[in-house]
Amino acid sequence: ALFPHLSVLENVTFGLASLPARQRRARAMELLALLGMEDYAGSYPHTLSGGQQQRVALARALAPEPGLMLLDEPFSSLDARLRDRIRDDTLHVLKKLGAGALLVTHDPEEAMFMADRIALMREGHVVQMGTPRELYCEPVDPFVVTFFDTVNELTGEVRGGRVATPVGEVAAPALAEGERARVMIRPEALRVEALAKPPTTTHSHVIMAKLLGRASLLHICAHGADGQEAHLHARVPGVFLPEEGQPVAISLDASQVFVFPAGTRAAHGEA
Repeated sequence: ALFPHLSVLENVTFGLASLPARQRRARAMELLALLGMEDYAGSYPHTLSGGQQQRVALARALAPEPGLMLLDEPFSSLDARLRDRIRDDTLHVLKKLGAGALLVTHDPEEAMFMADRIALMREGHVVQMGTPRELYCEPVDPFVVTFFDTVNELTGEVRGGRVATPVGEVAAPALAEGERARVMIRPEALRVEALAKPPTTTHSHVIMAKLLGRASLLHICAHGADGQEAHLHARVPGVFLPEEGQPVAISLDASQVFVFPAGTRAAHGEA
């Protein structure tokens, strides 16, 4: 939403009418330099790319030195690669200038990257508030778990404070004995080891493996010792592409497994 009849420099100085002309220009050029746009000071908005326009808009908003900025889905109109770069530039400039920001987003990665604290909302109510680490590693609700990533979901009954699954038992200290439980397992919680040969007992095996770039995604048919079976997704760092049918052993990272009473729901939300 830049003023089309004003140059880049004039756009940035728009909110600085109370300053002398020389100070207005110096302040604008300082911000444009921080955002890599000083060479475009004399250009007009229609000659700039979307990412360049975004940088100029940020400089214009920061020029009056606001104590707090509201950023409402600021990067949603940019393509993925450009969005990452502009997001990174924005974070560095905000930190450098000490400006507070309230960012609204539906993008979980953006919330994790940009925020010091996150308030995750569902249907107008805050479900959980805390640091990115707290929301990701200590979710209080199934909705919080599913907002940040896809998960494997299993059900079972609590026996002796634990729930049996095809990939081992998981602790359920907050649930009553005999209560139905909803077990949520992040794909990275599954540690997968290829076996040289199938064990004599029932074993888990690979259905499909796909390379996603930084990680490999495995579809696995998991078999428990008691005959339980489940189709699970595992995310493994780097290149790990076992053949279809490859027997595997699976263990769990308990820090990325979450147990809630069965029937608790997850829905769409924003941070």
